[in-house]
Amino acid sequence: MLVTEVIEVIGSTPPFVVMRTFAFAIAKKMINLIDVEEKEPLLNGCQYIRTRKCPSKRIEKRLLNNYKEFCFKEFSNNITSSPIEECQIEIRRQVYYLKELKKSDHIIKFFGVAQDNYKFYLVTEWMENGNLYEYYTKFRYNINWETKIKIALDVCCGIAYLHKHKILHHNVQSANVLVNGNNKVKLANFGLSRKFSDITRNISHNLENVRYMAPEKLENCEKKKKVQYDTKCEIYSVGALLWEIAELKKPHSDIDRSEILVNIRTRIRNRYRLPFSYEVPMEWIYIVSRAMEYEPEYRISISDICRDLYKLSRKLSNAKSISLSYVDPNSGFLPYNNNSLC
Repeated sequence: MLVTEVIEVIGSTPPFVVMRTFAFAIAKKMINLIDVEEKEPLLNGCQYIRTRKCPSKRIEKRLLNNYKEFCFKEFSNNITSSPIEECQIEIRRQVYYLKELKKSDHIIKFFGVAQDNYKFYLVTEWMENGNLYEYYTKFRYNINWETKIKIALDVCCGIAYLHKHKILHHNVQSANVLVNGNNKVKLANFGLSRKFSDITRNISHNLENVRYMAPEKLENCEKKKKVQYDTKCEIYSVGALLWEIAELKKPHSDIDRSEILVNIRTRIRNRYRLPFSYEVPMEWIYIVSRAMEYEPEYRISISDICRDLYKLSRKLSNAKSISLSYVDPNSGFLPYNNNSLC
């Protein structure tokens, strides 16, 4: 790591040599960042007009020709914050997957990597309504079951498209699902994504991803055993996200944040199931329950989830109202039909 190299020089080199070494380190890193992918031309960030809309420190809205809207997401470019290798891996991974998945309308549209002075940005379409959590928090009272089903289908069709191309998102949660100005939902943030055949990387648990994490991965941390992240793990996360869409709140939101890591692990170990409100359709409860089975081999596939959501959507459309069937969350579920429509 460059910081270590510079510190070693400081102990045995005159100050002016240290400054030159530090400058060389920055220049070296800039060269590496420019080579984000072979034959991948950089966009000129200076051509895009800055706006005052900045959802976070690293994300901002920019305009091209005064009307085309783009999202600029800054890559970490501070030599004291993360190693060059980590920054390079993040850029390469996101660029690779966004380019490979560009034909799907359920994946955020990618335009390239831009350079503006000494900073580098991932340039994608602008999603006016932010992430899914922000969206339902702001528009909670305008979201009916028809809207929830549409959101769920957008998410699940995106995951199905990934799995069709042998890609795992590896970080399914509401923060990584974005909503545009027309309320269209798309998957984003492929910094942790990988191919089915790639070796699993250890992902640290935090206050957010643990809410969606499969039991086998949670137990992996406690027992210090390496468990391969696969489609079954991803389906569990999808199930947790579908629960969130139904209830319009994050999974395990009743737990105090200071105790969330320990308490979620305890809940999952005891086979705890997230409770549903009484207005949730029994079809939705069935899908989530099958997706969040404790044992991976019993979890429903993404194609079956899409199939059952389409059936629920058609049922709602045919009824021409929101008077769907209801069920006590503690009662039985619909009989399982293993015929896939996807």
